Amino acid sequence: MTATDLEQHIRATPLIDTHEHMNTETEYVENGPDVLQSLFQNYVQDDLASAGAAPEAIKRLHDAGDPDIAGRFRGIEDAWQKCRLTGYGEAVRLIARQVYGGMDEITVKGIEAAAERNRLLRRPGERLRLLKDVANLDHIQTDNFSWACLPDPSGPDFFLFDINWFGFCNGHINPAELHGETDVEVRDLETLRGHCGAVQQVRPVRHRRESAARVRPDAAMAGAQRCRCGAGAGKTVSGGRR
Repeated sequence: MTATDLEQHIRATPLIDTHEHMNTETEYVENGPDVLQSLFQNYVQDDLASAGAAPEAIKRLHDAGDPDIAGRFRGIEDAWQKCRLTGYGEAVRLIARQVYGGMDEITVKGIEAAAERNRLLRRPGERLRLLKDVANLDHIQTDNFSWACLPDPSGPDFFLFDINWFGFCNGHINPAELHGETDVEVRDLETLRGHCGAVQQVRPVRHRRESAARVRPDAAMAGAQRCRCGAGAGKTVSGGRR
């Protein structure tokens, strides 16, 4: 079947992943997902549960310490056959076909054969290649549940960051820590608003500075300029503080 112009345009258009919980390069290489985790450790686990998979079977499916790949998959195989055509199921099938070399049907034999490729993919640089070249992502915004938002030297112009406001929204506010970063003394909602705005000026500057110590300066600058920060009006930060 010949692809339409629209289909070709959609396939060729890079996307931006605006919210992601991404492990670091070191974590991916040293403790990254095995083949079953890379396929099923995502939202499809809820479809598997709805399709009748037992909680113990799903837990075992995600246990990379269990070397019995066949046994782990067979525990959820019936449920998988029932939910493989859902939206999340389609994502799993796309991973199997595009990342693991044409696995059109997810079977024990195919998964066992893909285990070696999974090990090869967990090398430095492969994470970036998969996301940028295979998934055709322009860049991602990582929320790692950390206020620090340290730059990722494995791809500073690709692995960008979100400023995590989770603690703020849950009332977890440390005035001394906030003052140390922006020189804004947080006393009430108005001064908290000022701090939020100041953070958006301080973070890109700090991101550039810390990235420059790890990667070439031009890449660090590009990554910092493209970072997305949360909304908030704010106080201007002095040049010395920057």
